[in-house]
Amino acid sequence: MLSVLALHFLIMCKDPQIIQPLITTSVKRTFIPLDTFFVNPGAGYYHWLWQEIVPTPSIDRYSRVKWTDLEGAEGVYNFSQLENDAQAAKTDADGPGILGFGIMSVFQDNGRSYPAYINSKITAWTSTNKNCVVPDWNNAYFLERIDSLLAALGRKFNNDPRIGYIDIRSYGNWGEWHMSGFETPPSPLQPITLESKKRIIDAYVKAFPNKQLLMMSDGTEGMTYAMGITGLKYPIGWRRDSWGNSGFHSLKNGAAWSVTVDRWKIAPVVIEGYGGTGVTNTDCPGQVLDYHASAISNGNIGDWNTLSISAKTAMYQCAKVAGYHYVLRSFDCADSLVIGKTNVLKTVWSNIGVAPTYKSWNVIFRLYDIPTNSTIFESISTLDLKSLLPTYSYLSKIDKPQTVEDYFVLPLNIASGVYGLDLIVKDPTGYSWPMRLYINERKFNGAYSLGTIKVVK
Repeated sequence: MLSVLALHFLIMCKDPQIIQPLITTSVKRTFIPLDTFFVNPGAGYYHWLWQEIVPTPSIDRYSRVKWTDLEGAEGVYNFSQLENDAQAAKTDADGPGILGFGIMSVFQDNGRSYPAYINSKITAWTSTNKNCVVPDWNNAYFLERIDSLLAALGRKFNNDPRIGYIDIRSYGNWGEWHMSGFETPPSPLQPITLESKKRIIDAYVKAFPNKQLLMMSDGTEGMTYAMGITGLKYPIGWRRDSWGNSGFHSLKNGAAWSVTVDRWKIAPVVIEGYGGTGVTNTDCPGQVLDYHASAISNGNIGDWNTLSISAKTAMYQCAKVAGYHYVLRSFDCADSLVIGKTNVLKTVWSNIGVAPTYKSWNVIFRLYDIPTNSTIFESISTLDLKSLLPTYSYLSKIDKPQTVEDYFVLPLNIASGVYGLDLIVKDPTGYSWPMRLYINERKFNGAYSLGTIKVVK
């Protein structure tokens, strides 16, 4: 496979005459964005604890488990539930998806959610209000066991391509980093300290250096600390579990909002339905837009059959805007590609979603033999889709597409002739299927046809 790139070649060129310009005689294509439901990893609805309420496609999954489901005796781990869920995401009929997961130490109305052996070595108390056992969050042994659990999970899943993101949970009711409605801990126990919060967050960072982490948004101290951690392979994103409720907006009133407001530009925002009273489904699209949510739960949002037409329409709209939705608007190049000289391909792109992708994809131009479909030449575009933020405003209805010019040299051993030219967006790891663009004419191999083109000497 031959591959020659790109923009740096143009910079090095001394003679501008060797560049094939975009001329009036050219190969041009325009594309119309689709108004339909597509699935790509890390965008749109995900299976929520094995629920799917809105009847739209989804390939991603999310699981939340109690600590007791993962560890019985000290250091004896059983990750079969997460393993099964990850495999289900990989083998989804609509394409390999990703699994996100979170771990709970406290789960109201569910007794004790952390292992019994820990309870025998720390001071714990029972909440009458919430009908569950609460640990001493600041106990050194309790924190050590969180460290050990996460280290074991890291050894298992840190380099697993099926795992898309991991919630930073382990503290608070449902692991949401709040103890709303709980009594004050009995003396001499104290609420969790800032140092204990930092230790839990640091344990996740240490265990999963190659994974996308999401900080739970309840708790100013934890959010501020997590958002301030730098030097990570993937900047920490955030998650909020009150989608559809007016309380979702309370995040903007918190002290951590200033370090959170633009995080979506570099890390994902994942949300989950509130599941309680006070949910207004027609408010859901506005929250997806306002907070630039990438992934939204397809569960905990009520009974689909009882929703009004307007509420159902709102839920469908969420699928159409959440995450990234890339549109190749047009393609243009000279009608002939010249062997041995620098050629120019011009593309125009839009992102009609509310967020970019956060993983690396290769945008590839492919020249192929039409009868056999065999690849003659490939060149990776300089376009980094992670940097292609939303170009379309759902308020003004105005789109501001981005133009990209790519420069490449065809090698001398290519024969003159007429070839097919297409574009495909590939996962360089090979795990995900080629990205679905929001245009027609997707081919069997996931590519999009740009037409036929002459190659001359």
